[in-house]
Amino acid sequence: MKFKILTGLLTGLVACTTSVLFCQSSRAGNDSFFNNGTLKYINTGILNAEPVMCAAVNQEDTGTNRTLLLTLKQGSDTEDTLKKLPKVDLTVVEFTNSQKYSVAHIGNSDLAAGTKAEDLFIRGEQKYEKGDYQGAIATYTQAIALNPNYAQAYHNRGNARSKLGDNQGAVADYNQALRINPNYAKAYYNRGISRSELGDNQGAVADYNQALRINPNYVLAYNNRGLARFKLGDKQGAVADYNKALRIDPNHVNAYYNRGLARRGLGDKQGAIQDFQKAADLYQKQGDQDSYQKALNHLKKLK
Repeated sequence: MKFKILTGLLTGLVACTTSVLFCQSSRAGNDSFFNNGTLKYINTGILNAEPVMCAAVNQEDTGTNRTLLLTLKQGSDTEDTLKKLPKVDLTVVEFTNSQKYSVAHIGNSDLAAGTKAEDLFIRGEQKYEKGDYQGAIATYTQAIALNPNYAQAYHNRGNARSKLGDNQGAVADYNQALRINPNYAKAYYNRGISRSELGDNQGAVADYNQALRINPNYVLAYNNRGLARFKLGDKQGAVADYNKALRIDPNHVNAYYNRGLARRGLGDKQGAIQDFQKAADLYQKQGDQDSYQKALNHLKKLK
């Protein structure tokens, strides 16, 4: 017979093999955590002198061997544990057992006693660096559940969402980060990128302006503001931004390449050739063959 064990976020807990506690519908205050179609019925209490949590997928499962009983760490406050469960989906893992639930150690606890929002944030960064953007989002979400004013967690979750193409969700996260910290230059910068991806180049320019107000030497913000201005038809403004970026960083290769495009659009053929040649040289030194070839293609069309 096949049973299902709920794992993933009820981590750091152990399934009990000996007793069954009747689950009850979750209280109104916690409904948002469990009405996701996976875990709907939950109860907490003390059984055999141990703090426990009972979970069931369906109401008809309560009080049967399809109820999962979880024992918590000794001394745990069951109600407090219940309140800390984040509002995200649970993973359902299936296994076969003809009699009863085997002991299920649920590892890699994200909500084990003593876990801090900072610990979860670091795990989120590690997942992001590995390209596991979905995993990073889930972990940043847990960090935010423990610390709702964690501006950097909102910001980094926005970055992960942006990587997955969810620019609307990314903007919402950057908004939250900036609500908490109005002087967060990176949040303005990255919101500008997402706004530009959504076609809101005016909004992107406004965000880059804010980033530069906070950090006047923000090279990437000058470059990206130049891109947004170019898309808006302001080629002169774009060239001015690329000039500022290159005054701060004379080897900022993308600024040369982008200025070449703007100069070509303004009819400055010689200036465009110089920029594309410089960009090609730098791309080649960096080993970026794709960008190197693109710069060469522009040079061939101009010569």
